This record gives sequence, structure tokens and C-alpha cells, in this order.
Amino acid sequence: KAMFGQPMLVQAEGIVVSGTNTSLNQAGNGVPIVNIAAPNASGLSHNQYQQFNVDSQGVILNNSTNQTQSTQLGGIIVGNSNLRGTAA
Repeated sequence: KAMFGQPMLVQAEGIVVSGTNTSLNQAGNGVPIVNIAAPNASGLSHNQYQQFNVDSQGVILNNSTNQTQSTQLGGIIVGNSNLRGTAA
């Protein structure tokens, strides 16, 4: 049973990104997904948040360069398009 991430039109409750290309999605079962920012030339992915509060369902920090990725918390999710195939 595949559960693909869906782009969130609103911020995940408790997680608010701040001025980076970090983005939020949601797995098919409702677990928040944080697509980390693309790395700089040194390979550092700099992610800033105004809030980062995680509830009991957890959160997926998506650093996958694959088209899809199997996760323990959210099943199968879409890979992180911010990374464009380059690992952070």
C-alpha cells in the first residue's frame, strides 16, 4: 500500500520554516514531511525554522535523492525535489 507525499498548502502544525528553500509536505497517513534545503557547494543543507515542534506521530526529514522512498513513519513518499539528485 503506497502512500505518497502531498504538497501542503498550509504549514504543518508546529513546524514553520523560515526563509530557506526548505519545504513541508505530508505523507498519505498525515505524518509531516520536511524536505530539507538543497546543499551548498560544501554539501551543507542549511534549514531554518521559526518553530519546530513535533507531536507523537513524528516527522520525516526527507533527504532522499530517489524518485520515491520507503519510510518507517509514512510508508512510501516522493523523494526530495529540492536536492535535484545531489545528496546533502
